[in-house]
Amino acid sequence: MDEKLNPVVNFTMKDNKVEDPVYIRIYDEKEMTVALHTHEMLQINYVLKGNLIHLINGNEIVVKEGDAFIIPPHIPHKISMIENNSFTMVELEFNEDFAAVNELQSERFESYVDFTYIEPFLVSENKVRPRLNIPIRSRNRIESVLFEIADEYQRRDEGYLLAIRSLVLYLLVHLGRLYSKEIDEFGDKNLFISHHRNISRALSFIDENYMRRLTVNEVARHANLSKSHFCYVCRSLTGKTFSQYLTEKRIEKVCSRLVSKNDLISSVATECGFRSVAHFNRVFRKSLNMSPKEYRAAYGRK
Repeated sequence: MDEKLNPVVNFTMKDNKVEDPVYIRIYDEKEMTVALHTHEMLQINYVLKGNLIHLINGNEIVVKEGDAFIIPPHIPHKISMIENNSFTMVELEFNEDFAAVNELQSERFESYVDFTYIEPFLVSENKVRPRLNIPIRSRNRIESVLFEIADEYQRRDEGYLLAIRSLVLYLLVHLGRLYSKEIDEFGDKNLFISHHRNISRALSFIDENYMRRLTVNEVARHANLSKSHFCYVCRSLTGKTFSQYLTEKRIEKVCSRLVSKNDLISSVATECGFRSVAHFNRVFRKSLNMSPKEYRAAYGRK
């Protein structure tokens, strides 16, 4: 049956019937989600046993025992069986704020960015094959961390979320290191370097053109990225949507002008990319909890 004819189900954390910012389960083919669906959280999957088919963005990919793969938020996908082949899978999903992944980004840990943000889109666009098959010598370590997360989640002793957070960070660091070795071995490093440059080019383009009307399509096109890829990495790497990032950049420039020059506030707003003064005033107050006039009075030249 054509998947395009079926509606895509969007799962949220509430569907897991928990209020935690993290969820983990170990399941087999009897408990798999058969419908094409998306998640609002970042999801890590690890195949404990067997082979199966992962359908992502319309591409079917065979994954096998020892494979680890990321499913980004809001990407349609589904798991299905290979005939007469059972499997066991660990599914870990979490809010990126919960996992404090910005700490990995601030450390310039590029292999983490490669595995978490770039590889899933290259896979979904059929540009690379998913190849993080955990080496035999490392599987016990990865699996023990996943089982410990599952145990903490099940027992819910005091401080369990803090313990899980530290374990998730530990897991991401080790997966990133393993993935870095994989892309070096298979000769894909230049492809990933190119994507790093494209992402930097996109953010630089916003920084240099904040004062004019910008659309997400224009920015993505300038950086040679798909719209979905750019929106995802923008949100993941900056913690903000494209619109939020652009607005924050404009507010930052307005603030600089307000304290260093005596231009009319309406002129400053217009020159920094705001088309409506009324909208600008609302956004400014929401961002800084004061009006532009009050900001200038507090921080401008005396």
